[in-house]
Amino acid sequence: MKGLVVGKVETDPLIHYGGIFNTIESMLLLSLISFFVLFPFLKDGRFRNLLFYLSSILPILNMFYRNNNQFVGGVFLGHLFFLIGVVLISYLTYSGFERVRINESLLTNKRFMLFVIIVIFIVRGVFLFGSRPTDSGIYSGVGGILYLHGESPFRDYWGVVSIGARYGPMLYFAYVPFVPIAYLTRHLLWGEALTPWNSISNVPISVATSYTGALFYEALIIFILIKSFPKYGYFAAMFYMTASINSLILSVNANELPQTSLFLLALYLLKKPIISSLLFVASSLMKIYPIVLAIPMGLSFDSTKKWRFYISLIVFFGIGWIYWLYEASLAPPELRTNPIRDIIFYQKDPGAAHSLWYFLELIFNPITSHVVMVITMLFIVLLSYKLVIKKGINIQSALGLSINALSTLIVVNRSPHPGYYYFVFTLVTYLFFYSQEFEDNRQT
Repeated sequence: MKGLVVGKVETDPLIHYGGIFNTIESMLLLSLISFFVLFPFLKDGRFRNLLFYLSSILPILNMFYRNNNQFVGGVFLGHLFFLIGVVLISYLTYSGFERVRINESLLTNKRFMLFVIIVIFIVRGVFLFGSRPTDSGIYSGVGGILYLHGESPFRDYWGVVSIGARYGPMLYFAYVPFVPIAYLTRHLLWGEALTPWNSISNVPISVATSYTGALFYEALIIFILIKSFPKYGYFAAMFYMTASINSLILSVNANELPQTSLFLLALYLLKKPIISSLLFVASSLMKIYPIVLAIPMGLSFDSTKKWRFYISLIVFFGIGWIYWLYEASLAPPELRTNPIRDIIFYQKDPGAAHSLWYFLELIFNPITSHVVMVITMLFIVLLSYKLVIKKGINIQSALGLSINALSTLIVVNRSPHPGYYYFVFTLVTYLFFYSQEFEDNRQT
């Protein structure tokens, strides 16, 4: 084993460089607030529910170590906390959560809870427009503007990388309606973008488009949580808004919100197989991995609806993928990308600072790195198998399998972005409150 302190390394922090929520102090404050929101579900020694809360804290430790300890051991610990969080989430999908009987007085004044949610939403929006965005906070706005002008989003955005090398065309299409609105919301911006956008003539419009759209899709997520859980929806929405990882992503990466909101909407409408499959595909045409997570959800249908779901999923995704390739072909020849190559192999060689497994190889050796990766992946697969045996095939177990599928993708990916963790944590939040609501309904 080599020494942990091998020298300072250049590392991309958890959330890049901008954003009002990117300090350890603000993250800890949000974590404290989310603890009090979730406290009714944590009291009386409910260990697994407490683990659910702790899974929201681990990205903060990731950020702290990667930002403040830029030596090999410190960055390795940051990556390790990320991995522990993923494994913990997979364990919770198998073990389930403890049921809680909430004091009814907390639930009767829903108008007050809605008022608090609106206030929190406005405050977060103010801080959001006060952040200093980087590349990840502006992609979608640029793509939306290109779409509106009849250009392909698969083109150069700052003279280095094509936008299309990372995201599907549906992401940019989702931001088209917010381009006109951005001419008003641009006046809310307090700072300037940190990235020098050489090929974008109007950075404030691009940023305002991204963040105006992000707030809309954030509001959609909150609406879905409230509507999905008649009894616990307001708690779910408040916890989602105060969980530090969610505010972190909203502050710096507008790209994660549309795909997450559409995926949750597909869950909410899961009893309608064709509409649900269309929404799952729309989410996967922003970033491709949601299509993998959608596959287990078909198991929750009966035989007739199951085939209807899977056939619709295949047809919609086939049409969407053809459209993806068509959009890529519209880019100028010198900037044209290959979506199959770029999407599937984009992160095959992400660079040293982006990879947990690189640091594991550096501190130990390559064999140790691969052994740990395989063991972790097999552990998640085993939990998935036992989950189905334990709970059978229903919406809870299907959602658990989807969560474990994403957890496995995170484990084998040499450069897992925090957006992956945001996505999987949002699904676990949905599963947590679904479990509470389901248990209540089953016993009444």
